Amino acid sequence: MLTPTLVCPELIGRREALDALAERQRAAARGRGSLVLLAGDAGIGKTRLVRAFRETLSNGRAAVGLGVYGEFANLPYGGVAEALRAVGSHAPLATEATRAEQFAAVQRRIEAVCARRNVVIVLEDLHWADDASLAFLLHLSRSIAKLRLLVVATYRSDELHRTHAAAPYIARLAREPVTHRVALEPLDRADMQRFIRATLEGHPRLPRAEIDEVTERSEGNPFFAEELLKNLYEHRGTSPASASLPLTIRAAVAERLTLLDSEARAVLSFAAIVGRRFEAAFIAGIADRPVPAVFDVLRAARDLQLVDEFPTDPPSFAFRHALSREAIYADMLVSEVRPLHRRIVSALERRDSDETIADLGYHAWAARDPQRCVRYNERAGDRAEALHAYSDALRAYERALEGADDDATRGRLLAKAGASSSQDGNPDGAVRLYQAAADAFENAGERDRLAQLYHKMTGEAHAAGDTERAMAVLRRGMRALEREGGASSRGWLAVTLAFLHLDRGETAAAATLIADSAAAADDPDAAPIYHNTLLYAAALAGDPVALENCSKRYLAACEGLEPERTIRAHYNIGFGWCALGFDDTARMHFEAILPEIHARRLSSMDGITHAMVALLDARAGRFSAAREHVEAALANAETATMQRIAVGAAALAAGRPLCDDDLIARSANAEVAEAALATGINSAIGRFAGPYARWLCDCGRPDEAVALLHRAVDTIRSPYGATDTLLAAVELGDSATRRAALAFADAMDGMSHVPLYIATAAHLRALNGMRARNEHAASFAHDAAQRYTSLGWHYYAASCTELAGDSETAAQAFRSMGAIADVRRLDLGVVAAGAGPDRSGLSAREWEIAGLIAAGTSNKTVAERLFISQKTVEKHLTAIYAKLGFRNRSELAAFVARRAG
Repeated sequence: MLTPTLVCPELIGRREALDALAERQRAAARGRGSLVLLAGDAGIGKTRLVRAFRETLSNGRAAVGLGVYGEFANLPYGGVAEALRAVGSHAPLATEATRAEQFAAVQRRIEAVCARRNVVIVLEDLHWADDASLAFLLHLSRSIAKLRLLVVATYRSDELHRTHAAAPYIARLAREPVTHRVALEPLDRADMQRFIRATLEGHPRLPRAEIDEVTERSEGNPFFAEELLKNLYEHRGTSPASASLPLTIRAAVAERLTLLDSEARAVLSFAAIVGRRFEAAFIAGIADRPVPAVFDVLRAARDLQLVDEFPTDPPSFAFRHALSREAIYADMLVSEVRPLHRRIVSALERRDSDETIADLGYHAWAARDPQRCVRYNERAGDRAEALHAYSDALRAYERALEGADDDATRGRLLAKAGASSSQDGNPDGAVRLYQAAADAFENAGERDRLAQLYHKMTGEAHAAGDTERAMAVLRRGMRALEREGGASSRGWLAVTLAFLHLDRGETAAAATLIADSAAAADDPDAAPIYHNTLLYAAALAGDPVALENCSKRYLAACEGLEPERTIRAHYNIGFGWCALGFDDTARMHFEAILPEIHARRLSSMDGITHAMVALLDARAGRFSAAREHVEAALANAETATMQRIAVGAAALAAGRPLCDDDLIARSANAEVAEAALATGINSAIGRFAGPYARWLCDCGRPDEAVALLHRAVDTIRSPYGATDTLLAAVELGDSATRRAALAFADAMDGMSHVPLYIATAAHLRALNGMRARNEHAASFAHDAAQRYTSLGWHYYAASCTELAGDSETAAQAFRSMGAIADVRRLDLGVVAAGAGPDRSGLSAREWEIAGLIAAGTSNKTVAERLFISQKTVEKHLTAIYAKLGFRNRSELAAFVARRAG
C-alpha cells in the first residue's frame, strides 16, 4: 500500500525564529535592509521555516524571490538570478569587464526592484552556492542596510566543515554588521512529541512505544521524524518495524522506494543523476520514456513525498530534500551511473548553450568521457572566469584535467587553473598549479612558456608571504632559463631575487645580485624591475636623495611600455615616500594614477591605492576624507592579501579616531593580522600590527594585543614602514617587546635625513619615559610633537602634545580634526573594569559597562567586547539606571566623567 501523506501541518518549536524573520522584514520595509543566515543541520527544518515565513508575506506584503542551489554545476550567480526573475527582473545576466562591474550590474537590478517595493530574497542551500554568488553577497552586504531588502540564506551547518569552499564566505558574511544569524537547534523532547502528534492528526493511532522510539531516533530532527513515521506505517501488519527501522535517511528513502515498481525507480534514478531539480520533459528524453509515463512516476513520488512540484515555466520538480536525492544516487552502482551520465551529456549537447555548459562539464566528468570532459569543463571554466567566478572556474579546470591525456593540454589547463587560483586569493594554490604547468610544458617541449610561469610563481609565493618558496622558485627558474640561454629573463629573475632579499633585510646578498644583474638595466623588459629594486634599497637605507634619483630612472625605464608599468611605478615610488613620511610627495604619485586606474579598470591597483591615500589623510587628521577612501577601497571586489592588509591598516587609522566600529569590523580582523605576519614583509607587518593591537586593547583583549606585538617586533628588521607598530610596542607591549622596539630608536638617530625617524625616536623615548616616570619624558614628547607638525602628521602631533601634559591643547586639536574617540577620552575619561574606589553601589561589571557606554560605545559593541549577549548588556543598563537614578546615557556619561580615574 502507499504510505499516507504525513507532513506536519503546523510550525512547531520555531516561533522565536519566525518572529526574528518577521522583525527583520518589517525593518527592511522601512528601508533598513539586512541579511539573515539561517543555519541548521540537514532536515532540521530550515525550508519548513522559510515556507512558513513566506506564507506570512502573502497579499502583497513583499515581493518574494526564491533561489535554490544544487550540489553541483551551479551557474555563476544562479540562485540570485533565479530569485531576481521571481521578483520581476527577467533580463539575462550580461558579462561585464571586471568583477567589480559584474557585482555593480547585479546590484543595480536588485536596487531597481527595491525602488518599486520591498523585497525578500530567499537563497536555499547556500553551502552549495557558486563562488560568484557568495562573493556577491559579501559585496551586497555593504549596502543592503540602505535598501528595502531582506535576504534570507539557509545553509547546512553540519556540512560546513573547516575546509568547505563556502566556509570562509559564510564566516565573513556572519561578521558583517548587517547580518543576523538564526541557528535552528533540534527540537526538544516536548516539541518533538507535539510535532509527531500534529503529523499523525487524522491517521490511525500508533502505539505509545513506537512514538517514543521515533522521538528518540529522530533526535529532534523533524525530517527524520516524518521519514521514520512513514516507515512505521509502511511496515504495519508485518514483522516489527523496529527491526528494519533505518538509522539514516538514506535507509528510510531506500525502504520507501520499494513501494515503486522497477520502472518508476529507474525514472527516479535518472532524476537523481540529473540533480536535485529537474524537468519532466528532460527526464523523459534521457530515459526514453513518454512524458505522460514520467508524470505518472513523479505523481507517485510526490505522493510518497519524495519530490515537490514547482509552478515554473516550464514546470519543474525537485527532490523534497537533498538527502532523498543523495540516498537514491548513493545506492546506484558506478557501472550503471556512468552510462546514464553519458546519456545526459548527449541530451544536453542538443541544447549546447552557455546556460547548460556547467551541467555538460559535470556530467562529462562523471561519465569519465575524456574528450568531452576537457572540452566542456574548459569552456565552463572560461565562462566562469569571464564572470569573475574564480572558484567555479578553478573547479571546472580541475575536472577538465582529469580528461587531459597529453602534456600540452595539461599545461594549458594547469596555467588557467593557476590564474583562477590567484584571482581567488589563493596564492599558495596558484604556485602549486603554475609549477605543475611548467613541468607539463617542459615535458611537452614548449619551453618558451617557462619564463612567464616562473615570473607568476614568484609573485604568488611572495603574495602568500612564503619568501623561502619564492626564492626557491626564482633559483629554480634561473637554472632552467640558463639552459635555454634566456639572459633577459634570467636578469629579471635575479633582480627579483634581490628584491626578496631586501624584504628579509639581507642587504649584502641583495647588493651582490643587483651588481650581477646590471645588464638588466639595458633590457626594456627587465629595466623596470631592476630600477624598482634599486628604489627599494634606497628607501630601506633611508636615503631620500637616492630615492629621488631612482624614482626618475624607474619612470624613465617605463616609458614606451604598456601604461600599467608606469602606473605600477608611480605606486611603488609613492609607497617608498609614504613609508619614509614624505607624505606630500607620496600623495602626488598616488593621486596622479587614480584616474588612470579607474579608466583602465585596474581593480587590483584601485583598492590598494585608495587605502594608501586614506592612510595619508588619517595621519594629517583628515579622518572623514580617509574614511571615504577606505569605503572606495572596500567597494573593490578583489581580495588580494596585500590589498586586505593595506585596507585594514587604513580602516584602523581612520576608524579608531572616528569611533567607526563598523568600518573596522569590515576591514580588520585576526585573519588579516595573521596574513600580515605571514608575508614577512617589514612594511606590511609594521602598518597593520600596531594599529590592530591598539584596537584589540579597545575591545578589552590586551593579552592578544601583547602577543601580537611580540610576534611583530620579533619579525621587524628595520623602521621602514614600521613606526606605528614600534610605537604601539613601547606603549602596550611586555618588557621584552618594549626593549626590542626601543632598540630601533638608536638606529633611527643615525638617519637624521629622514625627519620621520627622528620624530619617531623622540616619541618612543617619550612613551618609555612616561612609563618609567622619567623627568625627560615631557621634553621628548614636545620635540616629537614639533617634528610631527612639520611633517603634517597632525594627529600624531596632538597625541604627543597630550603625552607632554597639555591635554587642553591636545583636546582642541582633536576636536578640530573630528577625532571623536580622543575627545571623549579626554572629556570623559576611560573607566576600566572595577576602577575607582567609589562605584556608588555598582558592581565591577556594571562599572565597566557604564564606562564603555559613557565613551559612546553601542550596546552591540559592548556585548561583542565583553563576550556577553546584547540582552545582558540591556539588563545591566537597566540596573545601572535604577541604582543611580538616571534616565539616559547623557546623565550616565556626566556621572562617569566626574568619577573617572
